[in-house]
Amino acid sequence: MSRTKNFIDFRKRGNLEGLVLHSDQGWQHKQYGYRKKLQDGPTVQNMSRKDNCLDNAVKENLFGMMKTELLNPGNYSSLKRFGRELREH
Repeated sequence: MSRTKNFIDFRKRGNLEGLVLHSDQGWQHKQYGYRKKLQDGPTVQNMSRKDNCLDNAVKENLFGMMKTELLNPGNYSSLKRFGRELREH
């Protein structure tokens, strides 16, 4: 749950209107407190269908590469900077 807390803290940095959080059907993504935090903000939760790993295979691959190559929480002072780095990548 520390990554969840980091994400929720990250949301405080700026306007995240329209942000979509992609996840599988893991138990942590179904917890009431977690879902409530997402609903209280501008974040939309996108979950794959139960027992269908192919629903989001392309997204899973893309986000896996992004996490490996780009996402290092201490590297970005703002969402604007992260967006710039993402576009350049």
